[in-house]
Amino acid sequence: SGGGSDASSVGGNGGGLIRIVAQTISLSGIISGDGLGGGTADAGGGSGGAIRIGVGTLTGTGLIRANGQDGKPRVNIGGGGGSGGRVAVYYQNITGFDLTKISAFGGTGNGGQPNGAAGTVYLQGPAREAGELIVDNNNLAVGSLTTPITNPASGSIALTHLRLRRQAHVRLDSLLTLTGTLELNSNAAFVSTQRTVAGTIGVTNN
Repeated sequence: SGGGSDASSVGGNGGGLIRIVAQTISLSGIISGDGLGGGTADAGGGSGGAIRIGVGTLTGTGLIRANGQDGKPRVNIGGGGGSGGRVAVYYQNITGFDLTKISAFGGTGNGGQPNGAAGTVYLQGPAREAGELIVDNNNLAVGSLTTPITNPASGSIALTHLRLRRQAHVRLDSLLTLTGTLELNSNAAFVSTQRTVAGTIGVTNN
């Protein structure tokens, strides 16, 4: 989705869609579905897009990003930050890649406009057979419940781990079952209207 506009400045485009299927990826550059910036002032940043990677072995020092774009500076009202997008990596071997290099952060708002909320990063493979969902906003403060998660098809979600980090503010409207860990740290917030079951729950650093 694109960023908001006023009468004189067009918001940034959203990040679009990337699909990659490969037996091996050695990544030294950037796979980017980032949102774009808009006009010179008062334009909202575009949201991050969606990246889906199916890979046998992923290695390298590169980046995989679907980040929201910053809003433009204020002349009249300023521009809000775009929200993070979605990244999903289905793999067989990911031990040679730094998972902190995968992000779906929101963008910074300008002129008093709100920051963009966190998107999601999903990992599925050995040791994460039911999937690991990571919501991380890179310490960018947002309003409450700004990343909603639900499964309208079945009303329930099953994962190995759910990790909420650094100002991720998540609302969950589905039954959640985790065989592993529910992690909240660094000013993350988690509100669920349904039951949550986890093998381990960790709440640290506010």
